[in-house]
Amino acid sequence: MKTVTLGGSPKRSWRMKSVPKFKFKLILSSPMRLWRKLKNGYMNLMLNIGSSSSANGLGEKRVPKARKSSRVSSSNTEFDNRLVFEIYKSLVTSHELAAN
Repeated sequence: MKTVTLGGSPKRSWRMKSVPKFKFKLILSSPMRLWRKLKNGYMNLMLNIGSSSSANGLGEKRVPKARKSSRVSSSNTEFDNRLVFEIYKSLVTSHELAAN
C-alpha cells in the first residue's frame, strides 16, 4: 500500500520564532545579591555622571575658592594654651568620676 503525504516534510516549521532582545533575569535566591547589584549599579551610574563632561557643569572639576574668615586667626600659642586647658578639664572630670 502506497501512502502520499501532502504538504512536504512534517519536520518543516514555517513559524517564526521571536528572539527577545533583552532578558531581565531576576534571581531571588539571595536578597543580598540583589541589593549588591542594585547598589553597584547606582554607584557606577553616579560615577559616570560625575566624570562625564557636560554643558550643565556636572562633571566640572574645579578648585573651590577659599572662604574669607571674619575672625582674626589666633596665634599658635593661644591655640596651644586652649588645647592644654581642654585636656586638663577632661582629666580633672575623669579623675573626679574615678574617685567616686
